[in-house]
Order: sequence, then C-alpha cells, then structure tokens
Amino acid sequence: MASTKYNDGILKAQATPFPGGAPPRFDMERMRTRSLVGKLVQRFLENPRWALALLRRFKPVAKVGPFVVVTKAVDVREVLERQEVFETPFGREMAETTEHDAVLLGLQDGALYRRQKSAVLSAFPPEEAESRVRAIAADHSRRIMATAQPGFDAVRDLLRIVPAKICREYYGLEIDDENAFTEWSIALSALYFGDYFGDPAVRDLAIAAAAHMRETIDKSIDLEIARIEAGLEPGATALARLVKRHHDLPKELSRLDVRGLMFGMVSGFVPTDILASGNALDVILSKPEAQAAVERAVADKDDKALDRAIMEAMRFKPINIGPVRYVNADTIIGEPSGHPYRVKAGTTLWVSTLAAMFDDAEVKDPESYNPDRPARDYAMVFGHGIHWCIGSAIARVQIAECFKALFARRKVARMQGAAGKLRRLGPFPEGLAITFDRTHKEMFEKHALETIICQLKPGTDLRALRDGIGGARQSGATGDRQRVSRSWRRHPFLFGGGRLPR
Repeated sequence: MASTKYNDGILKAQATPFPGGAPPRFDMERMRTRSLVGKLVQRFLENPRWALALLRRFKPVAKVGPFVVVTKAVDVREVLERQEVFETPFGREMAETTEHDAVLLGLQDGALYRRQKSAVLSAFPPEEAESRVRAIAADHSRRIMATAQPGFDAVRDLLRIVPAKICREYYGLEIDDENAFTEWSIALSALYFGDYFGDPAVRDLAIAAAAHMRETIDKSIDLEIARIEAGLEPGATALARLVKRHHDLPKELSRLDVRGLMFGMVSGFVPTDILASGNALDVILSKPEAQAAVERAVADKDDKALDRAIMEAMRFKPINIGPVRYVNADTIIGEPSGHPYRVKAGTTLWVSTLAAMFDDAEVKDPESYNPDRPARDYAMVFGHGIHWCIGSAIARVQIAECFKALFARRKVARMQGAAGKLRRLGPFPEGLAITFDRTHKEMFEKHALETIICQLKPGTDLRALRDGIGGARQSGATGDRQRVSRSWRRHPFLFGGGRLPR
C-alpha cells in the first residue's frame, strides 16, 4: 500500500542529492497531469461530496488508503483545535525552501508562533484589506475587463493576474516577471499543501522555484534596508513594515524571519486565491441561482451581499477536501460524534472541512445554494484553529473585486466546448473562457493599437505614467497633451513609429 511522505519520505528526499548537484530547470509543464490514473483522480476531486457523504453517514472516521479521513463537523473541529497532537506537516519543507527553520505556517502554538503572528498582523493589518487592497484589486480588475472581448479567459487573464499585482503594490515586493512569480508560488504551494506522496517532479519544481523566490524577496528586503540606511521614510508596504521592525528589533525579528514570513504570505495567498477563485467561478457558472446572486449584488453595489454569494460558492468547491495533519502521539479521535477511533503516532489524517460544511447535523439544507445562510456554515472555507487563513481578509476583497468587474458584463456565460470548462495545471486552475454581450459602444467604437517604448528610472510611478499617457492620447485638448509631453520628455517615448506629440 502507498504511504504518505510524512515524515520519513520528506527526510529521505531531503537527504537525496539532485543529479549533478542542482534541481532540473524550472518547467511548470512537469506539473501537468498526464497519466490515466491521475486524470481519473483529478476528475473525482472536482466533486467528491457524494463519497464524503457516504463516509460521513456510515463511517465518520475511516481508514482510506494511507489516510484516516475525518468527515463529521464536530470531529473536524476537534482535530484542528488539538494542534499539540495533530501537527501541520509543512514545517520541514518550508524550512528547506526558505532556508530558515522557523516559518509561521509550519509552527505549533507557542511563544515563537505568537511573536511571528504578531509581526504578520502588524505588517498586514486586516483593516487594510478594505482601506488599501480593495482599491488595488478593483483598479487592476476594471482595467483588465475594460479591454476584454468575448472568448476572454477569466482564469488566465484575470484571476491569475491580480494576486501578483497585490504582491507588488501592497506587499512591496520587487517583481521582475509577474507570470514567473505566480508560477514559483504555485510550485511552492503544490509541495507544501498538495503533494501527499512525495512526487519527485513536484519537489524538483518547488526547489527550483524556491531559489527564485528567495532571490526576489531578498532583493526586496535589501531595497527597504537601503531606504532606512539612507535616512528615507519607510515605504507604506507590508514588507517595509517588517523590515522596519527587523531594523528596530533585530533580536525579536531576524532578517530570515522576514524572508520566511513573506514566503508564507506569498505561497499562502497567490496560489490559494487562484485555486479558490477559479473553483468559485466554476460553481457560479454552473448554478444559475449562484450567478443570479452574484449579478444582483454587483448591480446593487452591495459588497456584503457579494461576499456572501462568493463564500457560499466556495463552500461547494473549496480549495481542497481539507488539510492534512500528522499524528505525533497515540490518541483517540471521533469521540465528540460518538465514533471513537484510535490512531497511532505517525498516522496521516485527512481532515475534511469540505465534508464538515455539508454535515446536515449542523448545516441546514446543505446541498442548496443559499447566500443568506449563517456565516458559520461556510466558516471552514478558510480553515479552522490556529492555522485559519491569516490573509483571508485580503483574499476575500481581491476575489470580490475580480468578480465585480467580471460580472458587471452582461450575460456572462461559459464558452461552448472545452474552452468553457475549468482547465487545470496539476490541481491549480489554468483557464476558463467566457463569453458575454458587448455594449453598443464596444461594437462600433474604433480602436487603435499603439506600441509604447519608454526608459524608466527605478521608483517610477507606473500608474501615474500609464494614466498620464492614456489621458494625453484620449484628450482632445492640445494643452493636456503638451503638459504630459513636457512631464515625460526626459524619457524617449515611441508611439508606434513616432514620438509623443509635442
């Protein structure tokens, strides 16, 4: 029988050198599911609720292959709250990829965990999800959808794009290639949270991605340190706050701590939001009542109703069946539901938050889509216990703003055929094409394509630059065009074959 990689498999893989001493070249195609068995498993995981319902009804705590699966809501909560016995198994691989042995997502409760959590919350205050992140997500989502045409790939060209923009503008990371950055984060997430059996290809990709991610984060830290040493005011980003805290209290928060915290906030945000939003979009386009609720909330400009509609969609198809936990001592689980089950140290538990959110002992009419149901019914979408998603506020507003821009279009629907189905690269959404009705203006307005080449200095405000050029090109006022021209004359702008009008 196959066994999970926890923890002997991880230790063995870490002790095995790569051929030639270095991991293979980073190539995301290695994550693509090609085997028949893999495709069958992937198809089952698109909707495993029927199988989980059978387990919940007849065997709430059951041995399934190398896992012990927990499906009753009361038992799921118990396991996720007993973190002293049921460990998060990500720590060893996070330590390896960050080159730091104290990464928040891999820690158990204690002084170190609380100190690092305090640092994260001070750098990423939840209230800034509304005051800052929403505007960033809304701006980029509207810009993207403003030029979208029927056949638009909502996953590839919207849901996979906006998270990296937030990492640049709110997190404060210096990202050279946003697409590559997103792929690195996905590779890391796949190793930490989705590779239960120790797939060598997943490990190879993650180790290669980790080197790139360390370089990106370290470069960003260096820039913030340079600002401080130059006597400049720290930036207004999450990273700037962490670096300032490190500078002021180096014994409390080391440079490696800063790197580790940013690693966790990236790998726990970018891939997770792509997965969550892609799955939610799939549900919304499959359920007329869900799409009606989303469209109504968008039309009414009701952010709270939109959040409820999306969260209810996520309940039907969350990011996974549930988290895994490693048992570090012999114990008994299942007693809260009246189904005691003894598990031995070394067992891997699969704690099904998906099954828990459909437990009719606690959730009324669970198979119906109801955006007005109590929030506790979908609370486990972001986990439970001390490792409940610390960035959930950011995730909710980012996904909401993407959907707000998307469903502001009229008559959004899937494209016919394969293009309109949710496609995946490994477990992560890769594409889903949609169609919609274009407005009369879009159908008959003439468009011109212009290529702009410009030399930029570090620190250039790209949004102001983009808005200034756009305003000059669209304005009929000669004075406006001349002011923008003079403002940027020190840079060589080329519009198609000519220079910016003078």
